[in-house]
Amino acid sequence: PGLKGSYQKTGGSLVKSTNTEFDFKPGEGEHWVFVDTPLGEVMTTLSKFYQLNIAFSNEGMKDCPYTGSFVDQGLEKILEVITLTFDADLQKTEDGYLLVGKGC
Repeated sequence: PGLKGSYQKTGGSLVKSTNTEFDFKPGEGEHWVFVDTPLGEVMTTLSKFYQLNIAFSNEGMKDCPYTGSFVDQGLEKILEVITLTFDADLQKTEDGYLLVGKGC
């Protein structure tokens, strides 16, 4: 058994709970679904879950709507898909990542 996290959109909170599945392995079983979610909210959710900072070079990008789902893909793959979607670049920083792009 390990921990699992889930995002509750109605309350805007990330909830940590115990995963009681026998075959659970850390880093597996992650399932993210975002439907017309502001990109700033997507990145805040990922930042909280992965415990790192994801910043924007262009604050206007935070309002861009994002729709996508990810199953067992890990943070790097998720960020790669998001950066390709918005024709942006991702830069590694000391405490996380910086998303560099023009906007929606």
